[in-house]
Amino acid sequence: MSKTTKAFAILGVVAGLGVAALPFNAMAALPFNAMAATTPLNGDNDNPVTDQVTVKATLKDYISIELAAGDKGTFDETAATDITAGDPATVVAHAHTLDLGELVNGGAVVEGNLLVNVKTNNAKGYKLGIKAAGTNLVGKTDSNNTIAAGVPYYNRSLWSFKAEAGGTGGAYDDATNYKLVSAYTNYSANIPTTNEKISSYGKATDANGLNTKITFGVSADASQAADEYAQTVTFTAATDATLAF
Repeated sequence: MSKTTKAFAILGVVAGLGVAALPFNAMAALPFNAMAATTPLNGDNDNPVTDQVTVKATLKDYISIELAAGDKGTFDETAATDITAGDPATVVAHAHTLDLGELVNGGAVVEGNLLVNVKTNNAKGYKLGIKAAGTNLVGKTDSNNTIAAGVPYYNRSLWSFKAEAGGTGGAYDDATNYKLVSAYTNYSANIPTTNEKISSYGKATDANGLNTKITFGVSADASQAADEYAQTVTFTAATDATLAF
């Protein structure tokens, strides 16, 4: 076989690897070295193929609320009653009791407090709301015995609440994101019976969450009837996207 014939035989094999589109005459016109350079071999392909995948994972939004003892009054942190709902029943809340102590007719204000802890991974944070089932404290023995909502004061039959940050440092110094509603930072004459915002935080909390301290105060005038007075108060935490209050 002549030298030229050998070159054509090599080209006939290589054409099946990527240069079949070239006319035979064009290939014949190329010098051998030039043809070899335009025909990558052994994995040196100038036109690789690709495929791709999107890797993802989902972290769901969560929010939690938990009540804990403060530094005044007696709080039943471990003896709460579960409130259930649904089928099958699941715990939706814990019914605690905060005992402020004994009132004295015509005496000073009696106080007790608790911590409301909220945790969330929501980037816009949360809102904390409060509401009471009724505006009055109601007597257990006689429901006609009541103590009205109002700023408690010596020798007056009134009860109310106030809110403050439940800790120092960290998020509590972050005035841009942690906020208390000013109307409730002192005893208010108003006891809301629909959700009213008392505090908020504008970003996700850390693993410890944030505490808002709620203090309840009550006083009794000289003629207030002897009884055990109580009212149910509910705290609700919602992410910023939930505009319930």
